[in-house]
Amino acid sequence: MNFKAKKCHFLIVTMGLFLLTSCDPILDLSIEVFNNTSEKVVVEFKALHDQNKDTSFTMDIGQKVTLYSKSKWGKAKHFDCCSREFDSLKVITIDSTKTAVKNFKNEDNWLIENDKKKVKCTVIINNDDLK
Repeated sequence: MNFKAKKCHFLIVTMGLFLLTSCDPILDLSIEVFNNTSEKVVVEFKALHDQNKDTSFTMDIGQKVTLYSKSKWGKAKHFDCCSREFDSLKVITIDSTKTAVKNFKNEDNWLIENDKKKVKCTVIINNDDLK
């Protein structure tokens, strides 16, 4: 290779590395529910973008369950939109006498752990949330 070809090759490799390192990283997101009540509950979850993730299941007292997880492109520096990942979330007692009245679309009701690569959104269902 002559000098001009080496210089061109160097510029192409340098530009390629720059483009690869400037891309948004992959973000791992999980949405969890923690049953902090004194009753077994039934959780019904409908994902917003992926109906294959829709689920319904029973949770024991003190159990934490991951409802939804996915990897996506993006930065997690200021991630605060857990509620934008699902269409609906319903929690009722196993005997169907009480329903959680907590507003799951309100971001203030979520605990968000964020290390910029992994984001974990957890909502805690307490006894006083069941009416």
